[in-house]
Parts: sequence; C-alpha cells; structure tokens
Amino acid sequence: MTIIRFYESAAAGADALLLIVAALDDDSLRSLRELTEDELAMDALVEVHTRDEMRRAINCGANIIGVKQSESGDV
Repeated sequence: MTIIRFYESAAAGADALLLIVAALDDDSLRSLRELTEDELAMDALVEVHTRDEMRRAINCGANIIGVKQSESGDV
C-alpha cells in the first residue's frame, strides 16, 4: 500500500487502518502507525500472529493490537 492510500482513506472518512506486523519492517511499522494516529487522527489496528510480532507491535507504540490466532497457537 502506498502512502497516498492512507490519505485517501482519511479523506473518505475511515476511522482506522490495519497495519500487519508480518508485512512491515520495524521502521515502516512505527512511521505508518505515527502517520495514521498522529497526522491523520485515525486508529491504527496493529495485527500480530506471534509473540515476536507482539513485542514488535508494543515497541512501535501500538495502542490497539489485534491478535490473529495462528494455526500453531504461538500467541
């Protein structure tokens, strides 16, 4: 997803965006969460699948974390 999609979502009236930890490196996760919450005033739902992803979400400052159950039951 390009950054322009974040702005388009905000302009369309979206309340939240989904950020999937598995699809982002730590710098991207932090910067996209900050863009979503601080600049665009939307909620960032940060999706995790594993304990490691949970740690990464917490470290990036996530306020809302969604746990998607994995088949291995790791989280």
